[in-house]
Amino acid sequence: MTGKKISESVPGSEENDLLTLVKEMRVHTEIAPGFRKALGAALMTRGLKDCDIESAPLAGLTFLHFRKPVEHPQFTSSLKPQVVGAEEIGLNWIYDSGLNLVRSDTRFVLNNRVRQERVDGALEIIEKYDPILFGLVDHWITHFVLVNSPTYKSASHPHLFGLIYIDVDRSIDEIAISIVHEFAHQELFLINLVDRLVNSESDFRLVHAPYQGTERPTIGRLHSAHALFRMTQFETKIGHPGLPEHLDKLKKTNASFQSGDLTPIGWKLIHEIYS
Repeated sequence: MTGKKISESVPGSEENDLLTLVKEMRVHTEIAPGFRKALGAALMTRGLKDCDIESAPLAGLTFLHFRKPVEHPQFTSSLKPQVVGAEEIGLNWIYDSGLNLVRSDTRFVLNNRVRQERVDGALEIIEKYDPILFGLVDHWITHFVLVNSPTYKSASHPHLFGLIYIDVDRSIDEIAISIVHEFAHQELFLINLVDRLVNSESDFRLVHAPYQGTERPTIGRLHSAHALFRMTQFETKIGHPGLPEHLDKLKKTNASFQSGDLTPIGWKLIHEIYS
């Protein structure tokens, strides 16, 4: 693995096969195991033999590999996603350190019965209306870290794969939609391991992103489109009133890309999947 990127060690996919994985919600199932295997191999060559590769969540493995911390984070294993509040932050420094990768205008909040029930209720809604999606979330999202911020409701980072920072002081429906939103980001993280998606000359081209209302680079707008795509699928199933607005923003986000911005797979995502 020396000198070799993780993305080069993850099994690839033919263009049409990759689009089929997206359509059939099999991106995590088909790509994430290879990602875990490649991470484990890379970490073992760095002498991290005390790291239990088999039981460690991907959030821990990705943080260890990409951030290369001096101290090794400790994650407790669980069959169900764990809800982490401020009372646990001092026990595991990675949550605070990892947050700096995502946002700085954030405070951790305590977990309590009400907040735990809101997360449980949101997962129950996902299970009721989209059992396949629920099975993927239940398996691959290992940690919900409770936060509050004036500028966002949820966040993810590829260096903490499987971990979601989320504000749960709102309706259960909105929490469920945020979980779907972040799951979509993590799905695109995996797709991006197989294909670059954005042509290098367009990496830093800033264009207005309708969803955020700010200028964003090409990959940021593609993430917006993918998240909106999964959100609108879910909102259609639950009959959410925000669906028309999000469909409009998805359409406008798709229109923000210019010829040459995206790879062939990136273009097919826009024109064959999201449209």
